[in-house]
Amino acid sequence: MQRNKSKTASTPKVITKVKCVHNDYSLEREFSKGDYVGLEVGKCPKCGGVLTIDAIYAVGGIKEREPAI
Repeated sequence: MQRNKSKTASTPKVITKVKCVHNDYSLEREFSKGDYVGLEVGKCPKCGGVLTIDAIYAVGGIKEREPAI
């Protein structure tokens, strides 16, 4: 007999990916209020170029669980 798995929702973690315009440095950090793709957020520690937000995405959020019997 197969058991049906149900899905439970949890709050996803939102990640902001920051990248150098010269493509020699990138990092991922937690999303901060006011972040948007294209926002200049500082200088690259490697080359001194401009760091911009390249992507914003969510990870996690829905997990499957066994139903209680």
